[in-house]
Amino acid sequence: MTTEQTLELLQRAMEEIGREEAPLQDWVQLTKEELFLLAKMAEAVEFPPGWEIFREGDPGDALYLVGKGKVSVLKAGQEEDSPEQLLMELGPPAILGEMSLLDLAPRSATLKVSGEEPATLLRISREQFHELLASSSPLALKLTYRLARLLSHRLRTSNVERLRLERDRLREEVRELRRQVHSRYALEGIVGTSAAMRKVFDLLQKVLPSSITVLIQGETGTGKELVARALHYNGPRREKPFMAVNCATLHKELLESELFGHEKGAFTGADHRHIGRLERAHGGTLFLDEIGDMHPSIQAKLLRVLQEKCFERLGGTETIRVDVRLIAATNRDLLSADPEMSFRKDLYYRISVLTIQLPPLRERREDIPLLAEHFLQRYLPADSPIRGFHREAVKALQSHPWPGNVRELENVIQRATLIAQGPLIGPEELLLEEAPQVEQRTFMGTDLDLERLEMEAIREALRRTNGVQVDAARLLGVTRRVLHYKLRKHGLTSEPPY
Repeated sequence: MTTEQTLELLQRAMEEIGREEAPLQDWVQLTKEELFLLAKMAEAVEFPPGWEIFREGDPGDALYLVGKGKVSVLKAGQEEDSPEQLLMELGPPAILGEMSLLDLAPRSATLKVSGEEPATLLRISREQFHELLASSSPLALKLTYRLARLLSHRLRTSNVERLRLERDRLREEVRELRRQVHSRYALEGIVGTSAAMRKVFDLLQKVLPSSITVLIQGETGTGKELVARALHYNGPRREKPFMAVNCATLHKELLESELFGHEKGAFTGADHRHIGRLERAHGGTLFLDEIGDMHPSIQAKLLRVLQEKCFERLGGTETIRVDVRLIAATNRDLLSADPEMSFRKDLYYRISVLTIQLPPLRERREDIPLLAEHFLQRYLPADSPIRGFHREAVKALQSHPWPGNVRELENVIQRATLIAQGPLIGPEELLLEEAPQVEQRTFMGTDLDLERLEMEAIREALRRTNGVQVDAARLLGVTRRVLHYKLRKHGLTSEPPY
């Protein structure tokens, strides 16, 4: 670069610094002599296309002014293997590396020649700048003041830029997670070609575009939550939250707090406000699994939410309005005439606007090979020699009673992928449990004692479930609340011996 070009570039660069903030005072303006002295300090260096002028973390040794061409400012990614992020692309008369003259801090970003043309930069070394400072000349004071203003402006704008990059990264991460969730809970993830499943698919396709309240009925392990998630993630509320609550696993007080939330001090131990699932699901979907086990008092509060779309937190007086789609599931007959099945009929008719009945696996045996292959592909390690199932294994799978339905089949296949040596999974590697043999008894005389038979049934259910009351209640076909009543009635506990 000629002396005239260098002087012009320096003049433009100084004017750019003046535009970054409030107008500069007169005493900071550089004279022609000072610009000429600065031009003598600057060294013009040409860099080829793609050349890294300095890297992030390198020691700062000079200030650069872009005289010709373009340069890219790059920042290392968040992860080790992630690519560098482009912060900005700059051309003449940009100033870069001002921190190197004012401090000994390492480079905060990478500077690289961009495009297919070379770039020419003016370089002022830190040693030259310190010599200028030592001279105590007016130029040293003016240049230090200007660079400090430029650095202040850069720090503010770089923080904004970093926040923008982080925001963009988080947005992309959310989009990717949504794509994964949508893929996982797409209708294609519900496997089956049997007549019973075709009816389910037909019903799902019709209801997907709406936010209608749905009741899903089916035995334990038939995939009720999978269907609920498919309804949500393929429906109009897919971008909003999906909240799931299992009503059978929570006691009355805990379930009430989990659904409606509570205020600080609402009860002993409530040392902070808790936002309930209903409030957190606003705009989205609330899935209530095993709704038949819900206490009648909570049923009444849920009915109000469905009717009026509002509620109050426990211990609170503020009325909270919500827009929530409800999907409920149960493995019981909610309209049973059994007096112990105390489910409100008005609530039942509210939640069963549309009912989807999922068939047990034993009624769709033609789907078992498809399901087995589906789970095999899900759990098969990448380096496994297993390629499929032996025909005898398929026969064993289709003849098994499957009391645990699809969930039991999934567990069997997952276990087989770890045990089998390949290339085909044999029947002996499935480790199928034999169906429990029902003891044949002839009742005579006092054997027909209803109370004693009931007590024996409860004990047997507790033995089979290792004392897990929720599972024992399901095995007996009653709610957990009813089981608690029966345990007290007969003086039984869920602790061994049963």
